[in-house]
Amino acid sequence: MDLFKKGKYTVIAIIVLVILIDIYSFSHMIGVCINSGYANTIKVMGLEAVKLFIHIMLLYSMYKGQQWARLTMIGLLLFLGMSYFMGLLYGLASGQTLYVVFLCGIYIFMAFVLFFSKPVKEFMLYQRNGGNVSVKNESSQ
Repeated sequence: MDLFKKGKYTVIAIIVLVILIDIYSFSHMIGVCINSGYANTIKVMGLEAVKLFIHIMLLYSMYKGQQWARLTMIGLLLFLGMSYFMGLLYGLASGQTLYVVFLCGIYIFMAFVLFFSKPVKEFMLYQRNGGNVSVKNESSQ
C-alpha cells in the first residue's frame, strides 16, 4: 500500500476514534450529572457540545491538509493524555482506572502518530495541494 493510502486511512481512523471518544464522553458526563443531581447539568451539556463541535471542525481542517490543525491536534492530544495521566497519579480516576489508562495511552499514541508518521505527512501534503500529484513531485525535487 502506498504512503498516500496508509496516511489517509490513518487520519480517518484517528478522526473516527476522537469523535467516538468525544461522543462517549459526552453521554457519560450527562449521565453522571443527571444521576448525581448536579445543578449545572445544562452547562455541562453545553460545554461538552462545544468541545465536540470544536474537535469536529479541527479534525475536518486536519483532514483537508491544514498544517496548523495537525499541530493543534497534536498539542491537544498530548494535553489530554497528560491530563488523564496526572489524574491517575493523583487518584482522581477511582473506579475508572482501566478507562483512564486506555484514554491516556490512546491520546498519546495518536499524537505521536500524527507527529512522526510519514504516511500522514504525505497524505496531508497531497490534501493541501488539492490532490495535485505534480505539485507534490515538484516539491520533493
